[in-house]
Amino acid sequence: NVNVEAVLASYVIRGVLRSRGEVLNFLNDRRYPTFSLYDCNLHPVSSGRKIDKVNQELVTIEKKQVIVLSVLDKHIRDGMQLTVSERVVTFYCGNFAIHGLLHVPADAPDEDILDEKRDFFGMTGGSVYSLVPVATEPYSNAPLMLLNQHTVGAYSVQSR
Repeated sequence: NVNVEAVLASYVIRGVLRSRGEVLNFLNDRRYPTFSLYDCNLHPVSSGRKIDKVNQELVTIEKKQVIVLSVLDKHIRDGMQLTVSERVVTFYCGNFAIHGLLHVPADAPDEDILDEKRDFFGMTGGSVYSLVPVATEPYSNAPLMLLNQHTVGAYSVQSR
């Protein structure tokens, strides 16, 4: 069981993921288009909302809707094998910017850093920033963030 936060365009959902194997491999397994979180708090993102949060025993989420999944348990990050090569990158995903160390192959060119082999990429030392006023701020500085490349509108790789 892994404590996570899923950031979607309209919701921040915090709960427990029961992963089938390593979290990053599970998210990248295209046989499963959804995953479930248990013991959840579902927070609408937009300000001016009518509710603060909704508690649910179970929420099933479409992977393609997730901007970033933050793994909040440090021991999960410590037990994962991430690509050794890191790049400092800022991703712009709708109303959010995600900044941190993206783990990619050393030979990946900066202008094409995300490959089509995977949907989710591991980031460490990362933070999620809201670019517009929001009612619920996502957690920052999670030990591991798993970025969905299909939600990226633009990105910038900082000079090495």
